[in-house]
Amino acid sequence: FNPSWSDGEKILYTLFWINRNVTYGAADGDYCASIFVHRTGQCAQYNGALVSMITYLGYDAGMIRGYRGYPNNKWSHFWGEVYIDGEAYVMEAGNYGDSGDW
Repeated sequence: FNPSWSDGEKILYTLFWINRNVTYGAADGDYCASIFVHRTGQCAQYNGALVSMITYLGYDAGMIRGYRGYPNNKWSHFWGEVYIDGEAYVMEAGNYGDSGDW
């Protein structure tokens, strides 16, 4: 990180780094090891690593587990959530264009 970056710039850089440097596949280790060391993971690792960075910066953040898909075809999925000034924001660190916007 550049020492002059704001928390938001650090988080955005981390998000883009994950999306440009990690291959979607089987996890290898905890959230951070899988993403930042082995550079592989799925939704839980993508979002877990980003949530880890956000909590490291001092924010109240966690994981949300739910389902995505279609009425007759749903699968388990994880998202990140952060609270800023009492407002909850849901994040999708592994967005491939079919999960909404970041």
